[in-house]
Amino acid sequence: MERTDQIIELISKANQSFDSGVIRDGQKLTREALKLVKIQGKIPNKLKHKLNATVALSRYFDDISSFATNPKRDKLVNKIKKIADNPIKNPRKQADEIHKVQAQWQALDQTSKTASQKQWNIFRSYVDKAWIPCGEFFDELNKQKLVNATKKQQVTQDLTDFVQKNNNKFPTIRILRNKLRKFEDLWNSHAPVRDDAFRKLKSDFIDAKKPILDEIKKQNEQIKLKKEQIIESVSKINSEDMDENISKYMNLKKDWNILDKLPHKLEKILWKEFISSGDRFFEEQNKNKQLQLDELGLVLKDLKKYRIEDLQEMLPKFDLINKTKEYKSLQNQVVKLRNDEKDKRNKESIDDLEKLFEYITEKKDLSDLTNLDNSYKEIFDYKFDSHSKDEMLESCIRIEMICNVESLKKDEKIRSQMQLKILTEKFNKAKLTKKEEISLHIKNFFLNLSVSKVTNTEKNLWKRIIKAVKTS
Repeated sequence: MERTDQIIELISKANQSFDSGVIRDGQKLTREALKLVKIQGKIPNKLKHKLNATVALSRYFDDISSFATNPKRDKLVNKIKKIADNPIKNPRKQADEIHKVQAQWQALDQTSKTASQKQWNIFRSYVDKAWIPCGEFFDELNKQKLVNATKKQQVTQDLTDFVQKNNNKFPTIRILRNKLRKFEDLWNSHAPVRDDAFRKLKSDFIDAKKPILDEIKKQNEQIKLKKEQIIESVSKINSEDMDENISKYMNLKKDWNILDKLPHKLEKILWKEFISSGDRFFEEQNKNKQLQLDELGLVLKDLKKYRIEDLQEMLPKFDLINKTKEYKSLQNQVVKLRNDEKDKRNKESIDDLEKLFEYITEKKDLSDLTNLDNSYKEIFDYKFDSHSKDEMLESCIRIEMICNVESLKKDEKIRSQMQLKILTEKFNKAKLTKKEEISLHIKNFFLNLSVSKVTNTEKNLWKRIIKAVKTS
């Protein structure tokens, strides 16, 4: 009875391996079950049917493997036949070509069901024929095969050492997969080897891999269980607050992403189930998104009727669609309107600044200059009884220098002297913004203006100042 239970368990595990896509493990478990049946003899009919179904499935995968690889083997047979029938004059090149074909054949045996005896006999006969012209080079290549065999043994030993070192606590499945892939690539790279040694080397390597494959299988089962528990946790989320539901779901999604991936087929099934279980949370949110999109569409359609303040207040209202092109379009419109408004204020401020000279010299009401920048308001309190044309000229030239505007040719000498002066004072003065520097020199201009002594000279200097300011 105990052996019957073992057979049932082996059949169950084999079917699980087939379902998970781990075909070789399933076939191995099937063979172990067949051995136990042979030892026990008679088994119940129900169990016999289960075993036959599992054996049929194992053979099906063998057929699939053969279907995929046999045409490749046939191509290799044709390839080695051409080499045997038309030898290359250079024996080393001939041997290299044989070596490549043998390595490809062995790679197929390593990764799929081994060739049939008939295929193998045909292939070997052509290989033997192809080696004949190599003569002396055969011994050299045979030595290389022995070296390759030794290297394959070393890779197997290194793999065994890795297993023993980590046997108490294996690393994560991702590390194990990468490590195993590197061992397999390295083992396969040492080819070819003598045919009589290959099967033993292959068998030893497979045995050395088994503990890692078992650990990968074990960790796969643990990951599968955790992912199933996450799916179950999603099904239990049931708050009246949909935002809270979505937040919990997204946190579970983070937990899912932390876990390593399962074999592709199983991972795809579980992931689809996880996504489907969370769809209900987004149905209401998607409706609200559509409502916001519809409302935003109406706003964009008739932007002119809104003030910039109204549009700015609207932005937070469209929180669910803040990554859409429509939302970005509204943001761009707000930025454009802000810039337009800023440009308008600047223009109005410069227009009033341009009038300042006229208002002061003709003693008009300065309160009419409502758009004048506040930094110039202190000018209103000046007495305008000082008069220094030199200071006013320097202020003008300094503003032209700040605004990168050329001065008059007659002022080039003064400009050069001022540039030198600026360089010497550069490290001793606090750094001002461009706007602050212009304001400072405009104030200095008016500080040295006498209303009673205004001539065309002062008027022309002011025109130069305004022209420079308008270009900045």
